[in-house]
Amino acid sequence: MAWDFETDPEYQKKLDWADGFVREEVEPLDYLFPHQQFMPMTHAQRKIIDPLKDEVRRQGLWATHLGPELGGQGFGQLKLALLSEILGRSPWASTVFGTQAPDTGNAEIIAHYGTPEQKERYLQPLLDGELFSCYSMTEPHAGPEGHRHRQGGHAHRAARHRLARHAGTRRAGHDQRDAVLPDDPRGGSHGAG
Repeated sequence: MAWDFETDPEYQKKLDWADGFVREEVEPLDYLFPHQQFMPMTHAQRKIIDPLKDEVRRQGLWATHLGPELGGQGFGQLKLALLSEILGRSPWASTVFGTQAPDTGNAEIIAHYGTPEQKERYLQPLLDGELFSCYSMTEPHAGPEGHRHRQGGHAHRAARHRLARHAGTRRAGHDQRDAVLPDDPRGGSHGAG
């Protein structure tokens, strides 16, 4: 069985455009606004970044991994990986292209499994680039090096309390301080909002 590793010519044209766009328009943001890509944007930043997002949309590369019903092109994860190779050069690039992690996966989870209320409150602002999501591991002994994450019950409860108080979503322009936490396997449910 032969495998073809070539990129289809139409998508390669999009990748070539993205390569030049990131080099000329997006990489300068790294110097203009260093380490600010996951912070609420100021008015001055919006005046510069929103037109870049609009151009990405016109080129059909906004949130490429999502289906058309969610504002993307439905190119899927493989083509997102090819695009990410280019976007990885700039901390701002994934924000400008609507492909920042963990928002890509969280948007898909909300789209497939969220309630209508969750979709309205979180999904659309997430897809519009107005909301940043997060990933949090609250399970003790979890992860690739679970032995490094051990903590006593008191410390674990204290960590969950801090997470409920401080973790959450940030919407451009203001802090949302919402957190949706999983059910506690010992009984009860956690959440803030």
